[in-house]
Amino acid sequence: MKMGIPVSKFICASNENKVLTDFFASGKYDTKRDFVLTNSPSMDILISSNLERLLYHLSSADELRELMESLDSKGEYKVSDSIKAGLDCFYAGFADMHLTCETIERTIQERKLSCRHSYSRSLCSLRAVQEGDG
Repeated sequence: MKMGIPVSKFICASNENKVLTDFFASGKYDTKRDFVLTNSPSMDILISSNLERLLYHLSSADELRELMESLDSKGEYKVSDSIKAGLDCFYAGFADMHLTCETIERTIQERKLSCRHSYSRSLCSLRAVQEGDG
């Protein structure tokens, strides 16, 4: 409610690189993993600058600096319990290339048009609703 709007969950959709999905589940951000080139290239990331902006709002300047220094030096960090608690308004999920392609095909058959990245988001949104988090 900090923004003044009644949102129950924000949905973070990823492709199979799923660094953000794993982060929201565990509180550990780890870039030391295989990198997959997918059919959603703007989601092909291991370092998310948007996440740093979110952490800015959930932590102190010293905490954020320590996290970013750990990311630079070790390729990973783990957030504190208090920061992790601030992430509970997020649902994070991912769609692999197979599911993304299936969704693209179904959407075309329904004569709807969208971009590749929206298909991953659509799948994650549907999962959030099905799991009672959306």
